[in-house]
Amino acid sequence: MNAAPHTERSCKISKEFTAKQRPSLTQYLRTRECDYPFRSERYMAFERASVSVFSKLRFIEPNHITYFRLSLCVFTLMFYRDLAYSQILAIAAFGALSDFLDGALARSTNRITRLGIILDPLADKLLILTLLILLVLRKILDPTYIVLMASMELHVVVIPILSWFYGLFKNKTDSPCSTPDERGEDTRFVKTKPVVVGRVKVHLYVYGILSVILGKQFGSPAFLKIGQLLLMIGIWAAAVALVLYIVRWIRQPHLISDS
Repeated sequence: MNAAPHTERSCKISKEFTAKQRPSLTQYLRTRECDYPFRSERYMAFERASVSVFSKLRFIEPNHITYFRLSLCVFTLMFYRDLAYSQILAIAAFGALSDFLDGALARSTNRITRLGIILDPLADKLLILTLLILLVLRKILDPTYIVLMASMELHVVVIPILSWFYGLFKNKTDSPCSTPDERGEDTRFVKTKPVVVGRVKVHLYVYGILSVILGKQFGSPAFLKIGQLLLMIGIWAAAVALVLYIVRWIRQPHLISDS
């Protein structure tokens, strides 16, 4: 006769325990070796040395640097008509530097957060897109570049949505008394592990945009053509990366969930 109340109480405890095990978006996560872009002691030491000053300033969070990169996007779009090409180059350089600093600071001080995992790559893509929009508005590049590049980045939206529904379906089919281990990964927070061609794509975009800006700064048609070529190769690489992301998720969606 006491089995039902005992079961109900066990389910309640299990649910409370599960909720406590799910970190918030801003809770710090322990740095793992796989979080580094290069898994070598020299590179890790280089990152720690590079952000040693920021590490002592505890009021500066890695996400604050990411917010700075996002603010650069807003500033660039607001004043795109008045910016000289040398100033645009400076904005691109500060954006690239902030991309390095926020990741290095988060890893070196064990202040990785799920919010940072989401915002960091989003800020990178927005900065690239902002510079592209600027070049299109100045009639240096064709709008087709923006359409193609934005289409190739659909995995940023598609995979989290797929993982969200996957998690909802999975939780509905779980036993109400299942333990956190049995329940599996929490798909509300998604960390898409980059593929190699995806990283190559980003470098092609950056070098392509910089080449175009340098071409306008110094009046060099050669730089302009090289920049356009790099951007087109980057778009093809992005198409390959998009297919790989979707196929990988379909095969093993739990590997894309953040652990």
